[in-house]
Amino acid sequence: MLKNAMNSNKYVNVNVDPRLRNGMYVEISEEALMNEKKRVTIKDVAKFSGLSIGTVSRYIGNSGYVSKESQEKIARAIKKLHFVPNAAARSLINQKSKIVGIAVPEINNPFLADLVVRVEACLSKQNYSVMLCNTGYNSKKVAAFIDDLVMRNAEGIVLAATDIVDAKVLGQIKRLMSVVSVGQKVLNFDSINFDDFKAAYDITKHLIEKGHRKISCICFNVNASQTVERMEGVRAAMRDADLSIREEYMLGYAYPGRGGVPQSDSRENGGYVCAKKLLELPHPPTAIVAVNDFYAVGAYEAIYEKGLKVGKDISVTGFDDINIAKFMTPALTTVHCDARIMAELAVSLLMQKVSGENTSTPANSKGKAYVLPTEFIIRGSVKPSKQ
Repeated sequence: MLKNAMNSNKYVNVNVDPRLRNGMYVEISEEALMNEKKRVTIKDVAKFSGLSIGTVSRYIGNSGYVSKESQEKIARAIKKLHFVPNAAARSLINQKSKIVGIAVPEINNPFLADLVVRVEACLSKQNYSVMLCNTGYNSKKVAAFIDDLVMRNAEGIVLAATDIVDAKVLGQIKRLMSVVSVGQKVLNFDSINFDDFKAAYDITKHLIEKGHRKISCICFNVNASQTVERMEGVRAAMRDADLSIREEYMLGYAYPGRGGVPQSDSRENGGYVCAKKLLELPHPPTAIVAVNDFYAVGAYEAIYEKGLKVGKDISVTGFDDINIAKFMTPALTTVHCDARIMAELAVSLLMQKVSGENTSTPANSKGKAYVLPTEFIIRGSVKPSKQ
């Protein structure tokens, strides 16, 4: 309700909204004014309702019996005092922080960004908040993030394409929180992956059927299980077709401490770096299998820089089927990986673990592996080889 300041000393001029000019003021209750001076605590709610602090704590934390009459008194007190429970205090009361961490190596990768958004949306429906760490493939950053999650009493973590090799960090996570790994097999943890080997095999077989013999595979993080399986799928299809595998065509992009093509600029697309190196060879490949669509985008750029055309002079395939894949010129032939299904399964498994329903990964377990199907999407970036 709007009133003139002269009528009461319970009103303050906000001087923000143009509608409140000309001496008009917003009514603020005495309780709200009191809350501006100090934060309302459980003790204040208990005093106002005439009940014990323990009873109020049980009501807020939903951790024990509270009579209907007492519930109504506490609810009235909370409303009257505009009390907002402190999240940290509430987590101590019911031993649940409602926090889950997500670790991702490169948030600028469109597929991983989409996956994170979908995981967060699923967790939000379960009333969980998310802490995100863009690790940049830095093991020290991962360790620091885990420490932060532990300090905040986080209930779980989703490792998105994140490889953890430090045994101490692995033990800490295993001991203190629930874990699900997606896009990467991590020792002792449940993992969700796509059928990477089969998908890479099928896409390479398609290239071979189009007459390609000089086939390259460009990838990132050469030690990651996802990369290993996709590259091995390419190799297996070539072996089954009795084609020679040229190691100079099998390139991985280097991150600190990893092998592969030297990293010239951490902001540079690894697909661009690898494709550029391939095109400088005396006998470059006629087809490039990019380990993901993000790398395929970089390969397109390197090919066009060289004055060549994708789908005419050289064929390119990807993985993931990100939103822009069908809008590229030409549209990218790729493997569709359903981020929605992966996110929903990850959160479902994590919630089962948090609630104690899922005990499939005891201390001596290697973890359960879930494999999701993919779909091969044929578009315009692959043409029959002229060789």
